[in-house]
Amino acid sequence: MTYSVTWPRYCGLMEPVSNLSGDAGCGLLSDDELVERVKHLAACERRASVALIRSLVEFDTRRLYLREGCSSLFGYCTHVLHLSEGSTYNRIETARAARRYPGILDALERGDLTLTAVRMLAPHLTSENHAAVIVAAAHRSKQGIQELIATLNPRPEAPTIIRRVTPQPSKVDPRRILAAEPKHEQTLPISTAAASPSAHHISPPAAPYGSATEDGAGSLDAQVDARRPLVSSSITSRRTPRAARPR
Repeated sequence: MTYSVTWPRYCGLMEPVSNLSGDAGCGLLSDDELVERVKHLAACERRASVALIRSLVEFDTRRLYLREGCSSLFGYCTHVLHLSEGSTYNRIETARAARRYPGILDALERGDLTLTAVRMLAPHLTSENHAAVIVAAAHRSKQGIQELIATLNPRPEAPTIIRRVTPQPSKVDPRRILAAEPKHEQTLPISTAAASPSAHHISPPAAPYGSATEDGAGSLDAQVDARRPLVSSSITSRRTPRAARPR
């Protein structure tokens, strides 16, 4: 489908640059006049965008970008027209959607839809629902468009799945567990023989040399007297001559 854009209609959208530029001219306007001027300029921008998209539809159909040395319409818009990549993508997707559903351009010119909204809705439009979707998407934000798309393609509820979970081995070092456990001292039971008063008394080990006993009898002199016979016998055995060995 080909869209005709007449030159008088396109020229009527734009004002001379001298009238649009300059802060001095805007400063002389009253508040009401400035509000009306901003609204008028926004409407002119929408009409200019629609006029560009109509031209891009025919430009893409004729593949004139090849004659201009570009391999695609995207490259022509970014390298020749110097549009940003995001703006180029939105306009190309809108132009291709408007080729199938012309009502999109009328909604854009009225301000009901934005280029971003059309780009998001384009993959979900059909010949049966496009008219109703365009009306439902009017003046919606990006989040509202996403919610509308979710109603167009509802996802079935996920089935309930019960799976057996394999127990995973513990990653805790058993040595740490043993080290953290409190250590309890074991008390040996006292035998009845040791506890009975009739049992044989076992004398405690002898105190070391030079130490005092509990009753005070372990003086140094007493210990020397006790070990004197042992020392005398040792000296006598050393002095006894050995028998001569036969030759």
